[in-house]
Amino acid sequence: MIVASSPASPASVRANPTLRGARTHRRRASLHPSASASSSFVARRRRPAVRRRGVAVVVHSAASATHALGVDVGTQGTKAILYDLSSKAIAGKGSCSYGLMPQPAGRPNAAEQDPSTWLEGVRVAVKAALEEAGLEPSAIAAVGVSGQQHGMVALDEFGEVIRPAKLWCDVESAAEAKELGARFGWAMQAGFTSSKVLWMKRHEPNNWARTEHVLLPHDWINYKLTGEIATDPGDASGIGVLDLTTRSFRDDLCDFVDPKFRRVLPTIVDPASDGGVLGTVTAEASRGWLDGLIPSGAMVSVGSGDNMMSALGAGCVDPGDLVVSLGTSGTVFGYSSTPVIDATGAVAPFCDATGGDLPLLCT
Repeated sequence: MIVASSPASPASVRANPTLRGARTHRRRASLHPSASASSSFVARRRRPAVRRRGVAVVVHSAASATHALGVDVGTQGTKAILYDLSSKAIAGKGSCSYGLMPQPAGRPNAAEQDPSTWLEGVRVAVKAALEEAGLEPSAIAAVGVSGQQHGMVALDEFGEVIRPAKLWCDVESAAEAKELGARFGWAMQAGFTSSKVLWMKRHEPNNWARTEHVLLPHDWINYKLTGEIATDPGDASGIGVLDLTTRSFRDDLCDFVDPKFRRVLPTIVDPASDGGVLGTVTAEASRGWLDGLIPSGAMVSVGSGDNMMSALGAGCVDPGDLVVSLGTSGTVFGYSSTPVIDATGAVAPFCDATGGDLPLLCT
């Protein structure tokens, strides 16, 4: 089976300025993340507000909760759909476009976004989907998030964003990628997250010293929804230090980047063995940065990177299945029952969302 897909916005990555006027909500002292990313990236004196998996929350179970919400946080925009669990049809959809931050002076290879842009994108897209479907937020029973892969979101001990997210298309870390690839035994591309971490360690040592968590874009959205620090094997494989056979991070590869790198990486929740449920939307997130658009208690899946979720949605789950996706980047990927390691780096070694593997070619 071959399926072609194309995200909605064909515009240049830099076509639109970063969203302005994103609303912010100050965090109370709690076990949940703040309502927005810090646009100033200044440390705050608060007690730690980050948790790892293990805190149980009551699941939203209103009789009106009849739809699942799918959210994709991309490079050029965020998209949302509401899926009717009874009729198996899309009831409503919405989107919000945005672009990259202006490049810092003297850094032509930088490609960065303020993560607060993604929060505003979620709000706008979900509101539009609800309005098109004619539904109240209470109709949402569960949420699944996909996101652009590889982006580095660095958080401090309070769960605050330290600096703008370095995206997959940021190639400032080309030298670090080459160095890591030589050490790891395969030609790593500059898009992989571990090369960005090594770049930050060398070029922004103060920021690296403050870093207590390194998340990927979809992980960070899940954190803002649930308060949980976690990722999945699919998106985690884009960091560049994952053992695809054991679906766990390799200590030796992490140590080469930095002795603390393994500690700051998120817990891996494998949907193939852990059921795929990360947690539920917190009351603070619902009434805070979400403006009530998603009810507290709505179940949140661990989700994955955009390519893994595209494969799952397209039914690419058996040997011989192949997907062609044409968007900000062009990709071709297919299901494999075993890891595919290409020493040239042309084929990226990813896990999929079902327990298999997803070798991928990208332009």
